[in-house]
Amino acid sequence: IERIEGGALRQLWHSDGGWVTTAVLVDGEWQDMGTLCCDPRFDWPPAKYWTRGHRNSMLVGYDAAVAWNMCRGRKRGGTAVLVEGPLDAARLGPPAVAMMGKFLGDAQAALLTRQFDRVVVMLDDDESGRRGAQRAREALAAKVDLAAASPPPGVHDPGDMSPGQVEEFRKEHLT
Repeated sequence: IERIEGGALRQLWHSDGGWVTTAVLVDGEWQDMGTLCCDPRFDWPPAKYWTRGHRNSMLVGYDAAVAWNMCRGRKRGGTAVLVEGPLDAARLGPPAVAMMGKFLGDAQAALLTRQFDRVVVMLDDDESGRRGAQRAREALAAKVDLAAASPPPGVHDPGDMSPGQVEEFRKEHLT
């Protein structure tokens, strides 16, 4: 088993058949999210994210976003970029945080408002992404400074942005 760790997400890759066990850090303890099979020989039901009940109470990349802001002299406050999935957050890098779906939960909103003064909301460029972004803005509006962002023209998902597009986004929203 190889251990891949980053932020508050930990994955164990089982090299004997394409199994991935995932856990997240919740209140200082690792919580098992489940195991996915990546081997096409097995016919498992599709599941984009297996989170065993923690999906609406965690933000993947939260600790990295906090650390990113602390490196800039902000112990509390600073900026977070809210995206849908962990691959979106990974593509943008800190301070991006993933809400593991289209809709922001109450516990996730509380985490954001407790730690950050500004949140840039950039969800996928589709109907459910636009609805999710509107709901997130409504949940956060009176508590933090909000900015809206969209993937560049021709790009549906922040995780599909090119390195140059990510650099432009970071210049526009994080400097």
